[in-house]
Amino acid sequence: MAVPVCPPTPCREWRGSTARRGYGKVWRQGKYVLVHRWIYSQIHGEEIHGKTILHLCDNPACYRLDHLWAGTLSDNTRDAFSKGRQLPPRRLTKLTEEDVRMIRHRVSNGERRQTIADELRVSLSSVSHAANGYTWRNVT
Repeated sequence: MAVPVCPPTPCREWRGSTARRGYGKVWRQGKYVLVHRWIYSQIHGEEIHGKTILHLCDNPACYRLDHLWAGTLSDNTRDAFSKGRQLPPRRLTKLTEEDVRMIRHRVSNGERRQTIADELRVSLSSVSHAANGYTWRNVT
């Protein structure tokens, strides 16, 4: 889904109580709810169940309806990446299968593990675990 563009209207900022990260909060039906979410639900009703209410203006205190839109968590993440508010997810591992084969070969030839770790810019434990087969067991 394409992210809508924020209209040039000024934000309507909540001046009351706030939750973490500056989101407005209000007490409704025995619990605190986020103001932008509550306002949006008053207009759009049950359509927002399971949705995230996102800010086009990137202002957590804003509750102006034309600055809000309902999207998924994926929409929110994509919006954050595109606007530079969040870095793209990094690979969980820095090593490749080729690196692991090379590590095992070099360690078996007596090369210091710390030298290999420094060269690959990974921790000594990453090299040791790969060399000993604690990780990357599928690589032969």
